[in-house]
Amino acid sequence: MKNGYLNSKLPEKVCPICGIEIGHSKLFGYGGNGEYHCHNCGYFTITYMAYRLTPIINDQVAKQKISYHIRYNSDSENPLTLTKDNVQTLINNVELPSLSDQIKNLLKWFVKESENSLDTVDGTVNHLIAYVGCKNEEQVIQILDEIWKLGYIVMENPTTGPLREKPIFNIFAGHLTPLGIEHNFSTKPIIQQSFPEIEQNSIEDILNNNESATFEVKGSVQLDLNRLLKGDENNKTNKQIAKDGVLKTIVALLNSSSGTILIGVLENDKYTIVEIEKISYIEIKNYYIVGIEIEIENLDKYELTLRDLIAEHISKNVVGLLEITFPKFENFTICKISVSQTVDKWYYLNDENFYVRDGNRTVCLKGNDADDYRRRNSR
Repeated sequence: MKNGYLNSKLPEKVCPICGIEIGHSKLFGYGGNGEYHCHNCGYFTITYMAYRLTPIINDQVAKQKISYHIRYNSDSENPLTLTKDNVQTLINNVELPSLSDQIKNLLKWFVKESENSLDTVDGTVNHLIAYVGCKNEEQVIQILDEIWKLGYIVMENPTTGPLREKPIFNIFAGHLTPLGIEHNFSTKPIIQQSFPEIEQNSIEDILNNNESATFEVKGSVQLDLNRLLKGDENNKTNKQIAKDGVLKTIVALLNSSSGTILIGVLENDKYTIVEIEKISYIEIKNYYIVGIEIEIENLDKYELTLRDLIAEHISKNVVGLLEITFPKFENFTICKISVSQTVDKWYYLNDENFYVRDGNRTVCLKGNDADDYRRRNSR
């Protein structure tokens, strides 16, 4: 029978999920199932109805979710079978990794492929899309660039310049650094393993609290909201805003008792109704939720920018002490930074300014005051 949907069959030479060339396939006639070994997704079986009648045929996010799920939940001995029903369930329920989790996934791949961790390994970018949890090759290269800048890997090929400024490439070679190995295998108690209790709460629960020694809100990372709402309504960004705001607070929490920062939230006593109504907002208790969309809508770019600022002005080693997520509240996206207290070193802004939390404010300690604080809270 070759009528209707049975007049077609699954692709033979490319993966029906991610579209890259496959290592092996076995098809069972027109309109039948297909068995695949994809270098990116892994081993799986898929029905023709799942391929033709679900979003995976043309929805990039759906493809990404299914690829990611297959990579971590299927193997050659027990291949996952994708049907029309379970594909839709997976699309609805699979959560894609955050940037910090993508970094961890790529570092784990380096460890897995290297016999003694420091050995050079060869990689193929389009074979790592699902393993890392990315959308495409370009995003894998961005993650490679990120862990290179953090000092976790040395790239032997390509070797010069920021990777994201290079033409697209597919084959690379590199190895972990001792810092990258430590990030994966550290046995030193440099991080308190549990984030603050407030971390477990919803955004609405968090905002039922006033700012405190472990909680602070910020309207933006670099956008000058005072100028936008109180001044000439210009939406210019300024790196100094980050230094005087989010970055200073991160340093203070690292040096104090850990905590949570919500970006995209304003204290409502600092702006009049006339001022706040220049932008979209929701009011909850003592706060206006304005979201981070007012500053930038691309979450990947937003997180990369934030991590670049942290690496440049605080330390490249801070990445393991922070968890950055993007919870939604109604139509707004909030950036949530959970900061874990360190127990083995102190942190400074721009290598000189020593900040700590004093109640619900951040203060800069200098001279004898800084020495006394470090003595009382020895690390």
